[in-house]
Amino acid sequence: MRADIPTEVLAPHQERISAFVHRARRVESHSLLRDLQQFRRWAEGTTTIGPVDGQMCMTQDVPPEEAFESLASRCRPFFLQGEPIHWSVVFGSLRAFLKQDSRFGPAVEELRRSWKVAEAPEPDTGFAVTRPNEVESQAVWFAALADSWLYGDLVHADLAAQERASGHTLNSRYCAAVLLYGQVAIHVVATLNLIRQAVEAGLLILQEEAFLAPVSATVPMRFPLVGYAQAEVGTPMQAMLMLSTRLRPRRDQPRRSARRTPAGAAGLLRRPGNKELVTHRSYGSIMYPPPDGQDLTEVQALELDDTFLASDPFQYFSSRIASLLAWHESAPVSDAALPEPEPGSIRAELNQYLQRPVADGPFKELDVHAQVAADALAVRHHAAEALLRLACARLAPSTGTGAPCLWAEIASGPTRIAEVIEHLNASAQEADPGERMLCTLVEPGRLETARSSPEIVDACNVLVDWLGYAAGLLGPAEIDVQAGHNKVKHGLAVRARSDMRVTFLTTPPNADGSVPLSAFTGPDAIDIFDQPVLELLARRPKVDGHRQGLEITQLRLKPSALLAEATCSPWRTERCFMSPLSSTSLAATTSATTKCRPSPATRSAAQDPRTSTPTRRSGCASR
Repeated sequence: MRADIPTEVLAPHQERISAFVHRARRVESHSLLRDLQQFRRWAEGTTTIGPVDGQMCMTQDVPPEEAFESLASRCRPFFLQGEPIHWSVVFGSLRAFLKQDSRFGPAVEELRRSWKVAEAPEPDTGFAVTRPNEVESQAVWFAALADSWLYGDLVHADLAAQERASGHTLNSRYCAAVLLYGQVAIHVVATLNLIRQAVEAGLLILQEEAFLAPVSATVPMRFPLVGYAQAEVGTPMQAMLMLSTRLRPRRDQPRRSARRTPAGAAGLLRRPGNKELVTHRSYGSIMYPPPDGQDLTEVQALELDDTFLASDPFQYFSSRIASLLAWHESAPVSDAALPEPEPGSIRAELNQYLQRPVADGPFKELDVHAQVAADALAVRHHAAEALLRLACARLAPSTGTGAPCLWAEIASGPTRIAEVIEHLNASAQEADPGERMLCTLVEPGRLETARSSPEIVDACNVLVDWLGYAAGLLGPAEIDVQAGHNKVKHGLAVRARSDMRVTFLTTPPNADGSVPLSAFTGPDAIDIFDQPVLELLARRPKVDGHRQGLEITQLRLKPSALLAEATCSPWRTERCFMSPLSSTSLAATTSATTKCRPSPATRSAAQDPRTSTPTRRSGCASR
């Protein structure tokens, strides 16, 4: 142990090395590494050249692909950037302990250099593959082939990785993968052995759990039996709980094997010689009912939708909006903090957890205004996404084999919002989209009346407009508002500010270059930024496959306009999608929906077709 480094500094390094040891033992225990000499021959790419069935061939001996797939998956955390046990950060921790040791210091540096070559070989090392009629410059080196196998054939279906090895066979990609990731596996084991030697020398102190914890599941799996309950099908759960008792086998009586009980069936057992009833239950049978298969039954679908449709999205978003408005109006921005919290309130409990007041203020007015504006953008986009996902579940459901279930359709539907929009666009291209929308919103018995009602048709068109507007908000655009929302949602990689004001002046400056203050407030001044601004840093989308540079985008956020749109989106979710509406209730909402129709200017701003790429852009997130 390094005596010159404080314990609190070394502790994270010890934890990282212990985590590496635990995962490296999973690699070491893999079946392919039981014969290490054979595995070295595979990883070194031993080949033979000779005739095979009358044709000269180059033969490379490789392990079975299915077995090597599992080994490559176990090795992946060691070379995937961002993983806490990536080999480079582990060696950084090892150097903290071993760099100054005369024996282990050079060994660590040598193994570190070898790791660097093994994980990311030079592009012109190893071997390359060319197809007939290709020149040398078109050769694909083995590292690119191995990368294509890992991300295009094994763990992902990355089209870019497949394109890099386009035209080359799976055999070529797999041969390259054995060389690259076989070397990674060898380096993992070598690093593990180095750590073991350092621990034995007393230079490293790690938790014993890292070397002793199981790294492979044992089969068959056996779990202690604590009892089971058996009763007629349909017996209430509470009755089963009352009947069940713990199973405690007596030492003076031989153990008896219990008969298997079908899931859901039951009965009562009697002890020999008396009338006392003995009940048993299998471990977990009550808390974890046995599955009925991958598809939902009609009863399960009905129960799930009953639960989901009992929610109230309109009240949820209304509460979020009201909380932002109340906070903006009542936040302590002077020298006085909030009054003492009521006993039992959330703020009182928070202060009790942290043993100090943390949300009592006072706060800066500019900070509160900027925070409310950023959260208004977030709630507007959240409401728009909720509307689109619910619309996708209703208008473009999947073609599964189980019973239809709205909640399951939303939960297991498209993950990326771009896919949700694609599904909705594809549904809109199918036959009679207007009729299908009407059937979604109106009860079957009132369809004829609805078809002949201009008010109901107009209300449906308003909803379609809002769906298009929501899709425009969440889709790509020249001023990418969705990117700003994502930066807020994922890591808060933005700056919200209320101290920026940009005004376009038509009054020329004075002869000395100065501008009078009255020019900024005169009738000819045009405010560009007069509301809070959200600044985000992002990289432009690729152009013809080429990576673009970073750019700063400034979004003008007007909280009142953002919250107005956020109010309208969940209103449509609540009124138009949670359950089919009658034509009477739909017609009654026509005037309100018409007033809340997104303007053409707003829709065009959300779908700006311009393609300029400045390094700094400014835009408006609301109208």
